Amino acid sequence: DYTHNDSKGHAVRSKQLRQLRDWMRRKARAVDGIVCGGDFNIDRNNPSQWKALSRHMHGLRDSLEGVPDATTICIPYNAKTGQEDTSICMACRSCRKAYSKCDAIKCVEQRVDYVFHTHNLNVRQKHVLSMSVKDPAFPFTHLSDHKAIYAEIEWGRDAAASSKRPQARARARARA
Repeated sequence: DYTHNDSKGHAVRSKQLRQLRDWMRRKARAVDGIVCGGDFNIDRNNPSQWKALSRHMHGLRDSLEGVPDATTICIPYNAKTGQEDTSICMACRSCRKAYSKCDAIKCVEQRVDYVFHTHNLNVRQKHVLSMSVKDPAFPFTHLSDHKAIYAEIEWGRDAAASSKRPQARARARARA
């Protein structure tokens, strides 16, 4: 048993990233592009964690590049020790509200979800989705303990053609 923040968890995650990197390298020779996404449990705001992830995702772009404050989860930390408090769930609004008034707990916004893609693919839309669902067809209102990432990615000839379109639109707006 391990958590995503202890040393055993880091070792397991590092091994998983190496396996993923090696698999993508083998597949890259046979495909036109790669999209790799998911909950990596690696904090984008932690320099050492981000460096490790970037090293293993070498050659791939982060689809949320350029999106300010792209956080997906609030992690509770013990204010005295600075250690993550895994006994607290911050997924629902009532828990966040209750713990926001507690001086012993500090909530730190992080990003742990990613969608990476090869440079030959174009991201048309990108943003962080809400955790909440307002649809009577679903028997629940929260999809997860954290937000998700949405990335609409163009593949093939469309990607090359549309990568030129934003520049043309920007020029047209500047003239208007």
